[in-house]
Amino acid sequence: MKTFLLSLLVAFATTSAARAAGTLDEPGAVIVAGENDQTWRPLFAALADKAPLCATFTEHRWFSFRTQSADLSGELRFAHERGLSLHYLEPQARTMIVDEAGILLRDARGRSRALPADHRTAAASLALLAVLHSDLDALLEHFEVRAAREDEDWRFDFAPRETGRDPVIEHITVWGHGESVQRLEFRRGSNQRVEIVIHETTAGTEFSPEEQAGYFR
Repeated sequence: MKTFLLSLLVAFATTSAARAAGTLDEPGAVIVAGENDQTWRPLFAALADKAPLCATFTEHRWFSFRTQSADLSGELRFAHERGLSLHYLEPQARTMIVDEAGILLRDARGRSRALPADHRTAAASLALLAVLHSDLDALLEHFEVRAAREDEDWRFDFAPRETGRDPVIEHITVWGHGESVQRLEFRRGSNQRVEIVIHETTAGTEFSPEEQAGYFR
């Protein structure tokens, strides 16, 4: 469960943007509400306006017990009112739904199972939804946020304010260009890392009743 929860956060980008990801190597200054947050609010608002959206993605996971990454691929769908749906296609078909009610897992047969609403699951869900909603106020409440920019390239670093003894997420980094997210990386300890790259995105889409029933709660 711990390693599975590491893959919860997702971003969106174009194919060309994803190939150019990670141009800023160092984190920037801390965003402080009432001091320098107004500089970044237009970008967060632009990212929020991308939803509802659907995209294809590739996910790479590195763990201490493997010499090579574990690679997964699939489709994601996100809407502010419905939450996130990650439909994994490879290596096996399954769907994960994250919304205000928690986390729901659905297998290839359509059988659903809700994860227990313990503090770890709740914390991961809250962090994920805050990032996807691009809600800067919520992010500042739960993370120390650092931001850097060079021309059209930018970088956000998120460090949870309350990590506990065994945190699900220790650090998240997001790189982008213009109004597109390029790549997202997050870590738990020194030996666990997940990188997510999005290949094709359709923003402002509307989900059909069939998609809503199949990919959301």
